[in-house]
Amino acid sequence: MGRKGRVVVAPPALKRFADATASEEALAALAALSKRRASADLTTDSLFARGFARLCELVGPLDEVAKLQATAELGRCLSRLPRLPQGLLQTLRATYHSPIPSLSSLRGAAARRHVIVTLRSAAPAWATSYLARQAAEPKTPAVVSRDATNAVLVLAGSLAGAVAAVGDALKGRLPSRPPADLKVLQRALAFLADATGALCPSVGAGLGRQVRALLRDESRRVTGTNRSLLGPVAEAGCQLLLAALQVRPSLSLTEDLPIGLEAIREWLGDESLEEFSAGAAPLAALELQLREIITVALLSEQPSPELVRAWKVILSSEPRFASARAELVRRYPGISDSRRDWLFERRLTKAAGDMAESQWRKADQLLGDVLIAVDAMKGELETSAPKQTGSERRGAASEGVRTRLTGTAATTATAVERLARHRMMSLSNKVGTRAAFSPLEYATSGQPMGLGQLGRVESPAVVAANPDGTTRVVLKGVMVPIEEAQEDGITS
Repeated sequence: MGRKGRVVVAPPALKRFADATASEEALAALAALSKRRASADLTTDSLFARGFARLCELVGPLDEVAKLQATAELGRCLSRLPRLPQGLLQTLRATYHSPIPSLSSLRGAAARRHVIVTLRSAAPAWATSYLARQAAEPKTPAVVSRDATNAVLVLAGSLAGAVAAVGDALKGRLPSRPPADLKVLQRALAFLADATGALCPSVGAGLGRQVRALLRDESRRVTGTNRSLLGPVAEAGCQLLLAALQVRPSLSLTEDLPIGLEAIREWLGDESLEEFSAGAAPLAALELQLREIITVALLSEQPSPELVRAWKVILSSEPRFASARAELVRRYPGISDSRRDWLFERRLTKAAGDMAESQWRKADQLLGDVLIAVDAMKGELETSAPKQTGSERRGAASEGVRTRLTGTAATTATAVERLARHRMMSLSNKVGTRAAFSPLEYATSGQPMGLGQLGRVESPAVVAANPDGTTRVVLKGVMVPIEEAQEDGITS
């Protein structure tokens, strides 16, 4: 009965589907239902549930060839129907309690793709390894291999699990056709990278180790005649790691990223990662994203040694790594000593020299305050020297006191400046000068300022040069936006 007592008559195709007694009849009725624009409640209809359960009973006992063909037709229908309820999915899974024949038994890519749809919906325990093997066949059409790899990613539940399944599938193959097998490896890595964000939001644990195991196993297929395939496989591997990092940025804080990158470097063999990186866009994108994560870690988060290790592997050569690291520190001179040591991979010790330097660092702040006061005093002495006239001339005693005070101030200023030079300290700007705002070097007086915004210095910052050529901020200065500075009468 329908609403208000109306009798609801089932569509003929649905009735035929529910009452079918042979697999061909049930599949034909299901195909007729799927050709229509099926509503979302079709798959929850009791007649549909009865017909689907009956169809699964009919398909289960079929011989291997007939069952494979029925699976393809079922997948064609499922691709056009709303998602099945969980109960019907469990019924479908029970139908495929054992593996079906290879997809190569079917003619045409379309039928093979439809089988993949059915297995992805049914998700039997053997489907992940089965589909990984189908994708690993060199003669499998690319579009079928892509669908099979995507299904492996979904069924495995994580990118690391999918890489492991691909590795197991390739491991079982004899290296009889090395070039073809390496192309299959490249294809699998690229397909996984492309689908990771959309189909599987989980990276999983141990991705780096799975990539390493996969590449080490497949390295036995590399010969002198197919070394040209090393680069494409390495590029696909970088693309995979980049996709993983985009899905889970915290991957950079684990050992997975450096292990994966080291495996790619090992895979390249004689060709260095630096030479390879010249034409590898995924590696360049990976390095850029890592640099951004490192910048954030330097400024706000708890650093991880694995992050620097991964960056070092990507840059490949020590000179490139040293240059990139120094450039980053120049851009952000106010980073703390502990994070600077992290970036430069230095271990902090409790040796006497380090303890002495630590005490000096504490005194540097007091010295910085004095240096600012001395600079202000020198400015006042230069601008406020008295211009005496005959009537205003003081006595000799007063003049002598002034001279002695001025001399003492100058001597004190010289001593402070010498000590500051010994500590390699200086003022970054003078009062009243224009400068770009950096929150690491300046505090604001008045309205907030953005990074790089032009302002005027109310109080200079005190900076010091480190032995490695980098700069640290001893005391922050104070800056105001240009608009407020103009209102206060400050001029250039």
